[in-house]
Amino acid sequence: MQQIPGLGPESDPAAINANGQVAGSGRVLDTNPGWIHAYVYDARSDTTKDLGTLGGDSSYASDINASGQVVGQAALPPGSDGISRDYQAFLYAEANGMQELPTLPGRDRSGAAAINDSGVVVGASLCSGSSGSQCTDDAYRWPRAFLYKAGSGMQDLGTLPGGNGSEAVDVNNSGQVVGTADIDHGSASRAFIYDEANGMQELGTFPGGSQSHAFAINDSGAVIGQADTPEVCCVPVLYKDGAMFDLNTLIPADSGWRIMDAFDINNNGQIVGYGRLNGSGRAFLLTPNNTTPNL
Repeated sequence: MQQIPGLGPESDPAAINANGQVAGSGRVLDTNPGWIHAYVYDARSDTTKDLGTLGGDSSYASDINASGQVVGQAALPPGSDGISRDYQAFLYAEANGMQELPTLPGRDRSGAAAINDSGVVVGASLCSGSSGSQCTDDAYRWPRAFLYKAGSGMQDLGTLPGGNGSEAVDVNNSGQVVGTADIDHGSASRAFIYDEANGMQELGTFPGGSQSHAFAINDSGAVIGQADTPEVCCVPVLYKDGAMFDLNTLIPADSGWRIMDAFDINNNGQIVGYGRLNGSGRAFLLTPNNTTPNL
């Protein structure tokens, strides 16, 4: 184990690629009052690079792909009072630096959540309420999941039937996108999976439940998230091949573990998250075996 040298004493890593490049956000010491900037740490050269901003004071990285491209959101130039308020999605590449991504029509803000190895970016585009925008129209007040490809621009991924908004959080190398969208005009939320052939499909929840959320997807299409039941608000779940599993049913009943939250899944089917081991909080790595669904 080694310390990741960020930009200052406060540093939060967000993602790592197979080359040992880490994207994160850290406090910059030579700014006042110490703004947060996105950075990339490269283990091969043991160097950390400040990715800068879009003209404002802060930036935050959310993901990095195999080529070292980074996505996140960054502050735009400040207004007349000198304060940066609006953030925009960015795509960073070594050759071009930090580039602002566009927004969906009728919206004036966006945030990027994930990027795959082909450079496909997903996130959400929304309204800040700035004067002169269409944000005063109810149809634009809800965030919308987007997919961005260089040369193709921004694509609105839509929402689920009867819903108003959606947010994308991850994309795999097949272009499958996962996130959360509302249904019944905002009264409940559902995890979704999107692909070009089928559009946005609801992943569902447990019988009697009203909420579900997707957090990550691997290249096999296995999705990690959470769903509620009438008794429990937040059950960590795995979606695979049309079925939903409570992760706690996939581990031995006598293990002493109670999984509370699952955050990510890799292409080996390994899942990371947080749980309780004999009553004490612990991070976990869950590795599938022959009793686990094919991940």
